[in-house]
Amino acid sequence: EQRQIAERQRQQGNAAFKAKQYSEALRCYELGLGSQKHNMALHANAAQAALKLNCYVQALEHCDKVLHLAEVLYNKPKDPLCVKALQRRAAAYQALEQHSKAVDDLKAAAAILPGDKEVGVLSRASDTDSACC
Repeated sequence: EQRQIAERQRQQGNAAFKAKQYSEALRCYELGLGSQKHNMALHANAAQAALKLNCYVQALEHCDKVLHLAEVLYNKPKDPLCVKALQRRAAAYQALEQHSKAVDDLKAAAAILPGDKEVGVLSRASDTDSACC
């Protein structure tokens, strides 16, 4: 029952996100988390919606939760959602001008998916950006 409620909220949030209704998407994801607080996908999606709304601290909190759940509860520190969480947390850190933390997260994401071109490009680009600051 709780899982079904969370899944419905995730789907509604995804539809709102696709329609660029980020505030509504975040609301749906957080409602879903009220039913299933250990749902990594809902936290990851909430982080993305929070980023779109420039709510960087909120995005950080959701990303931290994904990473914590993956490691402690599910014992899956290399879950693909961790890569998304690290990338999103890096974006939030970048927006908050915490560049070294952003670089660290992108490097951690690249370590999880070493062959992923997008992660590698972002990691190398962040190295270049941090070198000139």
